[in-house]
Amino acid sequence: MAWREETMQRKAIEGTPELQRYILEHSDHLEPHHLALIEATNNRVPELSSYQVPPEEALALRMLTRITGARHVLEIGTFTGLSSMLIAEGLGADGHLTCLDINPETGAIAREHWEAAGLSDRITLQIGPAAETLASMTDAHFDLVFLDADKPGYIDYFDAVLPVLDPGGLIVADNTLMQSHVLDPGTENTNAMALREFNRYVADRADVDVVMLPVYDGLTLIRKR
Repeated sequence: MAWREETMQRKAIEGTPELQRYILEHSDHLEPHHLALIEATNNRVPELSSYQVPPEEALALRMLTRITGARHVLEIGTFTGLSSMLIAEGLGADGHLTCLDINPETGAIAREHWEAAGLSDRITLQIGPAAETLASMTDAHFDLVFLDADKPGYIDYFDAVLPVLDPGGLIVADNTLMQSHVLDPGTENTNAMALREFNRYVADRADVDVVMLPVYDGLTLIRKR
């Protein structure tokens, strides 16, 4: 049956601080080491703190890691390490997370708090341009990828990751709605234009299953067939 707008039920919920508080109160609780990392990010790089994933999204990533049973995980875009901290907690004892980021200052914050949380042995952080690092990882293989780096690079990162993603593996791409700017045909927002191109690029492919979720700032799940 063809898609028709009138068949869709609109159940969007406006995000508010009160709603976020309610969600966090009715989810797994954030532990002191999670809160310490959030506080350190706000205090040490306040001008960049908006780059940090919402804590409820980080909890969801930990849940996805556990549900999929992922053992070899790749994160592209780590910032100060909250999402990677929760992903690492979701790994089994023999699992490992490889993180790629370009900023040594925020990477140092991440390493400091991973060590304090006892997670350093599960995480490797590589500092440098992600595209160059990915080009050298031809012998690697992953079963879960979290993509949250520079938006104009999303297609290139996807193309680099797909060959080293196991069949049935999952890519989780963040910010794919970009505050709904992807809907504006006249937008001059570079990130929104790049994400609109990426969204169409993955939706048109025959080698992946794709679902875009209207949560956080848009979260797209991409499963390799």
